[in-house]
Amino acid sequence: MKKQILLVFSMLIILIFGQTTFVSAQCDLTVNMEDSYGDGWNGASIKFYDGATLLGTATLGNGYSGTATISAPDMTDISMVWTAGSYPEECAFTVFNGINIEVYVCEFLEFPAPGEFFVFTNVCSTVGTDINLIDFVIPARIAAGELSITGIVRSERDTPITSFDVVYSIDGVDSELYTFNDLNLQFNETLEFTHPQVANVEVGSHEAELRVENINGQGDDDNPNNNSLNAQFLCVNEVFVKNVVYEEGTGTWCGWCPRGLVGLNTMAHNYTDGTWIGIGVHNGDPMTVTEYDQGIGTFISGYPSGVMNRQNVFDPGLSTLEPAYLIAKQEVPLAKIEITGKTWDAGTRELTVETASNFAMDLTETSYNLSMVIVETGLSGTTSQWNQANYYSGGAYGDLIDWDGTNWADLPNPVPAADMVYNHVGRVLVGGWNGVPGIIPADVNYGNAYTYEFNYTLDENFNPEEVDLVVM
Repeated sequence: MKKQILLVFSMLIILIFGQTTFVSAQCDLTVNMEDSYGDGWNGASIKFYDGATLLGTATLGNGYSGTATISAPDMTDISMVWTAGSYPEECAFTVFNGINIEVYVCEFLEFPAPGEFFVFTNVCSTVGTDINLIDFVIPARIAAGELSITGIVRSERDTPITSFDVVYSIDGVDSELYTFNDLNLQFNETLEFTHPQVANVEVGSHEAELRVENINGQGDDDNPNNNSLNAQFLCVNEVFVKNVVYEEGTGTWCGWCPRGLVGLNTMAHNYTDGTWIGIGVHNGDPMTVTEYDQGIGTFISGYPSGVMNRQNVFDPGLSTLEPAYLIAKQEVPLAKIEITGKTWDAGTRELTVETASNFAMDLTETSYNLSMVIVETGLSGTTSQWNQANYYSGGAYGDLIDWDGTNWADLPNPVPAADMVYNHVGRVLVGGWNGVPGIIPADVNYGNAYTYEFNYTLDENFNPEEVDLVVM
């Protein structure tokens, strides 16, 4: 009887185990979200996928900050997909995996392109050994010559990292192997390293790879998929200074537009080396240039707002404008344009402007046009259309202080025309919104200056003492 009971019990165990479904471990991803303007993400969101399965969506409905948690499987590749809202430049976020390791950081102004923008492996346990190569520090454009190869690694398990080997390759050619040892890299600690062998790179486009290997002298770690990074970069003959052009849609009727007036005034006061160029493009008021207004309208969706280098849209408030400019001016341009001479005839009011365009390398199949904008400062009028609407009046939306100390919270709404002076106003598009075609050939050569002469008769209502010329 005893044997029969044991047999039945054994069969029951087999039956139960035979029906069991094993599920992989799950843990929570954390997304910390911020909005610089305080009105939420305006429709922007991050979707998290495990293959084709949507795990969850992170978005900020309103306010300055918020947190989302998304449950995700252990040791599974998670893809992040960005949906852009109305003002993506106001969005920032940090994503942490299941063991609270920072896997992705998006600062203000650095929003990703729509669609899938990053894939990472989720981790739910700290047990084991893992070194993650989190950054390959190499600019997108550099001057030809010597290039130091730098990377940043992070330990993402409990076992300390004591050594690792590093190899890099450029266009498929490997460097020497170098071992970094005598280390004690603890969980979630990072280390920046530079390979002692300096690369020599020539003008042109290059592909590079950086690899860390033989972790702690024992070969692969627990996750070798995060031990290499690739980069593409361009070498040019010469690094030109980057000038940043910001064209801002504004209007006297717009109660929020004093924010842009202050932004452009303060930037012009703080940055006088020529790398900052701010232009106010007016809409629906006496300073409107229809073609310019329509051109800006293809970029912006509201007022005030503006486009930097005709690429990215940013709010003209100083807290957004200044960091966007500082990032943009670090770019290495492929070309520069200079005003090499100008002639002004006060009698005929004829203006002649000579320009030269130079390129940092030989390029083929280019498409460049040239444009000149006449910008005037110190404009004023007497009719009510020159009054400036001012929603900051009374201080309900905080202080708005210009570089000279003027606080728009202390000014009326509207500010009377008699008290208004408008600066940095785009007054004329010489060559049109799209510029003059055919000046720059499709194939350009380094060392050749491509010249062009702009001619314009300045209207009587312009003050030549307050006119600036912008060629681009």
